[in-house]
Amino acid sequence: MKATIYIETTVVSYLVARPSRDLVTAALQRMTQEWWESRHDNYDLHYSDAMHIAFGAVYEMGYLLTWNCRHINNIDRLAQIAEICIKKGCKCPKICSPEQMSGLDETGSLGEDQGSEIKARPHRSRFSAPQSRVRARWA
Repeated sequence: MKATIYIETTVVSYLVARPSRDLVTAALQRMTQEWWESRHDNYDLHYSDAMHIAFGAVYEMGYLLTWNCRHINNIDRLAQIAEICIKKGCKCPKICSPEQMSGLDETGSLGEDQGSEIKARPHRSRFSAPQSRVRARWA
C-alpha cells in the first residue's frame, strides 16, 4: 500500500507556474518539478480545495478570493458549496476572483451600477495541472 500525501496548493503552484526570476523561488520550483517527475507515482496523492472554503466559513470571512474557477469559484458549484456550509452551521463566504472583487468598495458593497451580487465566471484555466494522479476530496 502506498503512503498518502496531502498536497498543499503551493506545491501545485510551483509545479505549473512559469519559472521565477527569483533564484530561491526558481530553485524551489525546479526541486518540486524533479520530485514530481521522479517520485509522485510512489504515493497516493490528495488535495482539497474544500479546505480553503472550510477555513473561510469557520473563521467567518466575508470573502474567499481565488482564481480557482475550476473547483471553487465555479458557477455550477457555488450553490452546493453554500449548502454544505449552512449544513455545517457556518455562513459561506462570498467566493470571487480579484477581477470580480474590483467592483467592490472598501466596505464590501458593490457600486449602484453593478447590481447586488458577485457573478461567478465559467471555468477558464490557463494552467493544466497534472490532475490524473491528484484527486480532490469533497467532505
